[in-house]
Amino acid sequence: MIQLKSKKILKLFGLLIAFALLVNMSFANGVSAAPVKEQGTLLSKTVVNEYDKFKEIQSKSDEELLKKGYSNEDLKAIRSIDYKDELKKRVDKEAKLDKDTLKAMGYTEDQIHVIYNYTGEESQVYALSAELWLSTYVLSYSKSSSLSQASLRTDWTWTQRPVWLETDILAAIWSEGMYVQSGSQTFGKANYYYIDYGTFKKTNSISVTPNLNVGASIKIPMALWETDGNAWAKTGEFGYKITRQSLVEELSVHTDYGHNEWTVSPTVTFGPFPGLTFSYSVFSQATNDVYIDL
Repeated sequence: MIQLKSKKILKLFGLLIAFALLVNMSFANGVSAAPVKEQGTLLSKTVVNEYDKFKEIQSKSDEELLKKGYSNEDLKAIRSIDYKDELKKRVDKEAKLDKDTLKAMGYTEDQIHVIYNYTGEESQVYALSAELWLSTYVLSYSKSSSLSQASLRTDWTWTQRPVWLETDILAAIWSEGMYVQSGSQTFGKANYYYIDYGTFKKTNSISVTPNLNVGASIKIPMALWETDGNAWAKTGEFGYKITRQSLVEELSVHTDYGHNEWTVSPTVTFGPFPGLTFSYSVFSQATNDVYIDL
């Protein structure tokens, strides 16, 4: 009986030592665990291909784009962009990496095969173009004659690194004249992953810019160029708690992720709900529309 108990103690001690070694190795290699977040209830989800959105913009006539607010200089810039050439620059670098590294970066077996055999065909461009997953969740809501409130969160996830790593923007606009509140439920976060080998690096907080009782936005630096390794914002979260000191029966929220192709800092203009307009350097990559019966 004593011998059996000793074996159990030795086994437990061995497991503890193994766990300690794993933790120590993780810190020694500078690798952190990817963040875990509260899920809430999914209200809206959109999946959009970066190449599809780019083709959509370039397919519009000059007249259509001018009506949307683009200038003649903007049109020249849009027409001069060669998406396939920009993608090839990325693929040429990735083709020099081993399969395990490419898997860590989020590529599937089929995509890795395309990377190693890339010729620029249309089907290959689609296969390697980044997709943006935009999802909006409701975390909580309530109403009364004196206070109505709702807490929501919009998440983004890029399946692969997009061609452009400038400053993106994520904005939300809502109905009923509700005000965004400061505090722990209103926040922005970007989760950065190493460009060269795909593992999680760190989470950075992003300041939220409110727009009175209409909406709010965050600007997302898509790239970090740092001495300990370059990284990009693969995933992130935009949380917003909104309230009104009166009875609100129902609420609508429209969110829009603006993907930026230029180095200029993006801006957003809020119009009557559900109107959002991004600055000329930004195109709307993906949107969510949600409705809550409070």
